[in-house]
Amino acid sequence: NDVLAAVQPRGTVTEDGVDNEFSAEDIAEMVNDDKTVNIDQEGIVAVSDGFWVATEGSGTIDDPKRPIKTLSLLFKTDKDGVIEQVVTLPDEVNDIQLRFGFEGVT
Repeated sequence: NDVLAAVQPRGTVTEDGVDNEFSAEDIAEMVNDDKTVNIDQEGIVAVSDGFWVATEGSGTIDDPKRPIKTLSLLFKTDKDGVIEQVVTLPDEVNDIQLRFGFEGVT
């Protein structure tokens, strides 16, 4: 599934070396060779045509001990779990990401 290709890298590495970047490499690391994805699933809700799955981001902005590796994301899947859509949070929210992201979805 190439739906993660629509997720854009964002953030930067600060002048003092803090990794606040969700890079193309970070996105690529989420996808396995068989096109399944590695996520920290925190919640799932069934809808008529599939599921919404919340995944907790990894990393905290401006924390050198917890660099950004993934953003909090919502995945819309079909009934077989194939990802159809990925929703990111607004930049204003991603700019203050803590290591505790989405913890559920309803």
